[in-house]
Amino acid sequence: MKFLLKTLHSQIVLLKLVVCMLLWSVSMTSVSAADLPQPKGDVILVIKGAISHTNAPGVASFDYAMLADLGLVSEQIDTSWTPAGAVFEGIRARRLLEFVGARGSRITATAMNDYSVSIPFKDLADYDTLLATSRDGQRLRLRDQGPLWLLYVPDDKPDVMPTILNHRMVWQLKTLEIE
Repeated sequence: MKFLLKTLHSQIVLLKLVVCMLLWSVSMTSVSAADLPQPKGDVILVIKGAISHTNAPGVASFDYAMLADLGLVSEQIDTSWTPAGAVFEGIRARRLLEFVGARGSRITATAMNDYSVSIPFKDLADYDTLLATSRDGQRLRLRDQGPLWLLYVPDDKPDVMPTILNHRMVWQLKTLEIE
């Protein structure tokens, strides 16, 4: 009988320990998920993977206002798809990835039509990549490569073939996965 009571007591202690660990892990998830503010408008970008700052478990979701709050810059960028001299406004990808605490070697950029491309993480240090939200003063809409377009400044690094950069310029960008 004593043996049964000891076994039962051990199982109860073990169960309490498991429950405490589960509660602790849930509370830690809640803390990390509250790192970044929640989007108030339509989500236009989700970043997931190897990031340390989130606003939902494992992801950082952004609306336009959240991106704009990080600081918009303007850049004249010639692309194969727009008239020469187009001026784009958006956030530097480097700034956004620093903001979410991204670390990795590759980024998979995925568009709304599920086109995806793997981009070296170091591109963000070597190039002035821009997550464009407007062109020539007009917000990018779905029908004109928006709401986000990942752009490179091709003239910045003439040693890389423009066709490689063209494949990495993802319009209608919806997700960045850090690997």
